[in-house]
Amino acid sequence: SPYPYCPNAPTATAFAILYLLVTIYAFIQYFRLKAWFFYWMLIALLGEVIGLAARAVMAKNLTNRPSFIAQYILIIVCPSLMAAACYMAFGRLVWYVSPYSKLNFRSLWVPPRWITPIFVSFDAITFFIQMVGVSAAATAIHGPGDVNIDQLNNGLRTCKIGLILQMVCFLFFAIIGMHFLIVSKRWSVPPSRARKPRWQLLNLAINAAATLITLRALYRIFEFSASVGSPDDQHGFTWYLYSNEWPAYVLDSLFILLSVIVMNVIHPGEFLPEDFVHLRLNKKNVRRAKETGEHNSISYPMDRGRKNPDVYAQGVPQQQAYAHLYPRSRR
Repeated sequence: SPYPYCPNAPTATAFAILYLLVTIYAFIQYFRLKAWFFYWMLIALLGEVIGLAARAVMAKNLTNRPSFIAQYILIIVCPSLMAAACYMAFGRLVWYVSPYSKLNFRSLWVPPRWITPIFVSFDAITFFIQMVGVSAAATAIHGPGDVNIDQLNNGLRTCKIGLILQMVCFLFFAIIGMHFLIVSKRWSVPPSRARKPRWQLLNLAINAAATLITLRALYRIFEFSASVGSPDDQHGFTWYLYSNEWPAYVLDSLFILLSVIVMNVIHPGEFLPEDFVHLRLNKKNVRRAKETGEHNSISYPMDRGRKNPDVYAQGVPQQQAYAHLYPRSRR
């Protein structure tokens, strides 16, 4: 076996089927809700399905090197794409909730126009670092008993660096998210006609999914800390994680599956207005709508939780109806 254990084919097959079912539902949600910006989640899910299917094939034929390399790379790097989807959803949520006078560094610490570029770019860097490391590690294993130990260890160390940077990114994201959660409690939210207007639930779901992805990264960091090929170091907690298969399914595949289920059940397309789930967010229109209090430029869903949700349906002028929601900034 290319691993210190014998891979279990039925377990890999069961997880591949579970991921396939979740992926099908995610595609249905994607097209039903027209949440076009959430495409990274679908790409990541497809990668997970292919990776787990390749692992099931590899478990039945340990000499099948293409399936080994495919599953090794895809299962490691695809969660980074899911993290990018969470960061993008959070950016759209901040744009939706934040009043015009709060779209600044002082109020949010990171203005919404920078949230997606900063976090997604940082995540992309960690993705490519992990890709380089895991590719080197995968190609170092030529078959059972035929391993380039130095290349494998260098690849694992590189991948570990990418995972550590990913955790740093999430720590920064958690700080910004916690600050937003605190300050946003004092803000009014525009009336809407979304299916589920409780945007706070979406905020919690995004943070829960990102936390599960980060905990999975923490597991991989410990696993990749094991020194392969050195008999003196083949003991302890890190070697146990590396030399046993069940942590890979419980602390990786299961955690990622739970994060996907959370985002499927509490889908951004259900909780964000129509104009906020397009492939590209028209930030100029959003700013103009927030500044002027008009709703013509942007479609806000009806918030059933508000005492007077459909203010403009009662003959209240648009400027007056939205002035208290998005007051002009004082200069």
